[in-house]
Amino acid sequence: AMALRRVRFTAALNSYVHDQGSEGTCYAHAVATLVVDALRRLGVPAQSAPLRSTVLEELVARFGNEGAIVPTVLDWALRTYVRPHSDEADCEELETTDAVMEVLEQAEGKVVMDFRMSCSQWAHFEAFFRAEPMGILSAGALGDPHGRISGHAVVIEGSEDYSHGGANVPAHHFWRFKNSWGGQHADAGFYHVARDALPGVRFFAIDVPVQHRRFRELFLPGSRPDRTLDLRGALALSSDKVGEGSFGTIFRASPHPAPEPAVRERLLARAARDALPASMAVK
Repeated sequence: AMALRRVRFTAALNSYVHDQGSEGTCYAHAVATLVVDALRRLGVPAQSAPLRSTVLEELVARFGNEGAIVPTVLDWALRTYVRPHSDEADCEELETTDAVMEVLEQAEGKVVMDFRMSCSQWAHFEAFFRAEPMGILSAGALGDPHGRISGHAVVIEGSEDYSHGGANVPAHHFWRFKNSWGGQHADAGFYHVARDALPGVRFFAIDVPVQHRRFRELFLPGSRPDRTLDLRGALALSSDKVGEGSFGTIFRASPHPAPEPAVRERLLARAARDALPASMAVK
């Protein structure tokens, strides 16, 4: 139970909206979040993983507080914090929205998005969210670029539909990202922008060697299934015994033999309790 509470508390901290203040450290906030997320998806125990605040401080100490190039920082962070736990982990630039969605649909999947706007566009950006903190920014709201260009990095979290203005906006129409300007801005620190709204956009993620993490984990205290594709695959799991209160189950496609009947019944009972749809889409 203590291990479960610790993991939930860690996940809550990771989703907390931070504030970079007047420093140019958005890159460090974004990359630190990705590092902590990657280590958790790899199953690194909390006591063996660095705190997000530690990663943040070390990134700023190395790359400064006046901005940095995200791919360069991400590559260093990967080698420093993630590769010691997995030689197969890698950072990648995501070239298509489909690739971005594939990451976001994974359990705890997050993507760093950086973009560049002119002074005039930044002014329009800030004015829009002051007037409509829960609105969805469209490309037309930014106007033509005028003045110096500057960049910013944020973290995209989740891919769920959004209820706005009495209508349900499908997830594929917008990005929901966590900024590092504090929780007093926009929607408690989260922003919604149409997918074609921001200029100069690039996407980055840390890829860890666990495939098809598209479905919610089935948590079985005292055991961890190590192979599956979906619920049909979950009925063909092998179950490896691990410490009491283990959490953060990772599933992979594999033709492993079916589990014991008792384990099978527990999987079915959990699926029924969670009311998972037949399509096995993540809630």
